[in-house]
Amino acid sequence: MSSQFIPTTKQALGLRSLKISAGDLMSPGGPPPYAKIVEASFDSLNDVMAVVQSQTQDARDQMKALGALILMYEVNEL
Repeated sequence: MSSQFIPTTKQALGLRSLKISAGDLMSPGGPPPYAKIVEASFDSLNDVMAVVQSQTQDARDQMKALGALILMYEVNEL
């Protein structure tokens, strides 16, 4: 993952929480093809898109080349 992704995300407006995996990741079939799991919670979709758009083209290209998987979903709290 881009070396600037996490620092940029930590400074993002609307960031509620940021969790980053620590240590070795394991899966039933052996080591997974990824090295970190990052979970970020934001106030709004606009805040998420601002973080994505704030990444440099080089950082986006690097994440694409590494095959980074980004899942986004919305949760409505009752």
